[in-house]
Amino acid sequence: MISAFAQNKYFSLIGKVYGEDCILPDKVNTIPLSHAYIQIKELPQKGWLTDIAGYFKIDSLEPGTYHLNVSFVGLEPYDTTLLVNAHLNPICIKLPCYEQEQKASPMLHLIVPENNEREILKRSFWDKYGLRISWSTQENLQKGAQQMSVSEYSYKLNCNQQVFEYLDRTFGYNWRFEAPPGIIGLDEKLDSIIQIQ
Repeated sequence: MISAFAQNKYFSLIGKVYGEDCILPDKVNTIPLSHAYIQIKELPQKGWLTDIAGYFKIDSLEPGTYHLNVSFVGLEPYDTTLLVNAHLNPICIKLPCYEQEQKASPMLHLIVPENNEREILKRSFWDKYGLRISWSTQENLQKGAQQMSVSEYSYKLNCNQQVFEYLDRTFGYNWRFEAPPGIIGLDEKLDSIIQIQ
């Protein structure tokens, strides 16, 4: 949603940005986007980021027409024109998945030890079940070379659980016995091995 509030002759633009998350083929979730980048064409020297809940506030706008561009890595950008001279009705800014992502195979998130990384990533399991993977290594998380917040870990766990349900429906439960170690939500050792930052 976007709204503008008057402060004498200046306005503040307040809004929220959502993005589509394509976890399963042809299934799209909408989530608030933290750190989406906002630019105003008429103010090229400035830029704004959304907060952790997807909100942003742009202060000190003079009345006039503004071209707003919102972008986020991995999603299609959003462009719109706003007339700022009075209260704007709230609108949602939603960044869609790229079309090819909507048709992509499901993705599982992993945390793997460096010494087993190649072996785990080269397993035929991924091709057999048509899965993409995203991973971090235990050592990089522990050294701080990669970071994963509690909310990011929870988000990846939730995504994986949706993929687990999809795999159970599509292939039955046998895939679980073939799954390599390190899959978030399936490998119970991860919570005790990794200290989430």
